[in-house]
Amino acid sequence: MPEIHTRADSLRVYLSGAASDGGAQASPAAALGNYRGSTLAQWLGILGGLENVSILFASGLNGSGEGALQSDGEGNLRWTAPGGTSPGSYVAVGNGETKILEDRADRGKFLVVGRSGSAPAAQTRTIVLTDVFNNLWNNVPEAESAAGADAYRGLILKNESEDALSDLILWIGTLGASKVSAGAQLGGSGSGTLGLGGSNKFHGWPRSGFVRIEDSGGTLREIAYYASRTDTQLAVPAAGRGLLGTSADAGASDDLIYPVPGLRIGVEAPSAQPDGYIQTIADENTEPAGISWETGITAETGLVVGSLAAGEILGLWVHRAVIAGHAAAGSVRGKLKWTFGAAA
Repeated sequence: MPEIHTRADSLRVYLSGAASDGGAQASPAAALGNYRGSTLAQWLGILGGLENVSILFASGLNGSGEGALQSDGEGNLRWTAPGGTSPGSYVAVGNGETKILEDRADRGKFLVVGRSGSAPAAQTRTIVLTDVFNNLWNNVPEAESAAGADAYRGLILKNESEDALSDLILWIGTLGASKVSAGAQLGGSGSGTLGLGGSNKFHGWPRSGFVRIEDSGGTLREIAYYASRTDTQLAVPAAGRGLLGTSADAGASDDLIYPVPGLRIGVEAPSAQPDGYIQTIADENTEPAGISWETGITAETGLVVGSLAAGEILGLWVHRAVIAGHAAAGSVRGKLKWTFGAAA
């Protein structure tokens, strides 16, 4: 049966900012480096449950929506993630125990549950998972959106399993389907338009945000910011060119374009293993020193970490860019993804 700290639960992500390893620190605004805090970075909010069963964590791969938590009345529980068609295997969860419950189709879609008391009656309960906002940054103040600002946060990855994790790779998740810029391309500098040809539409893309532009071979040209869009065109201001470590570059009609969050990532080795610290920055607008930033959007183009021994930690810095004249938005999403090899 899947125990905690195994399979997809082997790697956990914590806020930094504690005074000692595992110390109390629950504020994203204080995640500016130093030691690993005791608080996990939360991707999803959880509504609903079963008597005497606490849902302690929902993996981000579950996605938002309605899932199903089922009890057989004998202390066995199973989980169906939102959009799933069949539940995972029953897991025996005894009084005082904590276990993981996995969706049948994708073991990365799991819950961490704990039981305190008698087994709940046989039943199925709807569990609503909701996106958590402001789980890493606060809302952007009006002055910063007018003038532009860079912000940084420090996270700590920890291999909680008893085995080494291999082939650890981190990358930025895209926010919609890729398109081909067959209708219009950006020039070598200044403001411009990205457009689609034929009957293609920007359906599902944010109304404003960042766009990653790659040539037809997958080589990054530029990351830009579009202030607004129609169904077929992105309007890119002059201040939105060559962002997140890239330079403005004239596009071509077969370029691939992706909607992305305005983020890049970099790692920092801790001062010691398994309970060391990473550098502490003066404030959220101070860039951490010595970080090599990456903006890859797939496992093939992501930040390759390699192996992480049992119990070891790794610092992960996240940089958020806000350009001058950034368009107001009710919510701005960001996605971090990773993959690793682990013992079954």
